[in-house]
Amino acid sequence: RGTRGTATVPPPSPPPPTFRDRARELLRGRREVRYFAYGANLDEQVLTDRRKVLPLKAQPGQVEGWSVRWNLSSWPWVGAAYASAEPDDRGVPLHGVVFTLSRGDWA
Repeated sequence: RGTRGTATVPPPSPPPPTFRDRARELLRGRREVRYFAYGANLDEQVLTDRRKVLPLKAQPGQVEGWSVRWNLSSWPWVGAAYASAEPDDRGVPLHGVVFTLSRGDWA
């Protein structure tokens, strides 16, 4: 008998890579990672105490075409706002610190 009336169904596409998958791929073979910090992450205590990260090196840095916006609300009883980095075409760079971290601290 023939295959009349049947259709070939292609296999499902694999899911897109997650952020974690992409990060693992970018880190493959690296021992150190550079991390651009701004806002609260500039505070050494935030990095070392709260985030348990011990930077190997710190140097001033800036990112062109981005700026800080204080537009993310916190809990109402705190009365503060969180910073976000957003694209900005005004020509004012986002200033911060470039931390060199061990791969273990980045993970």
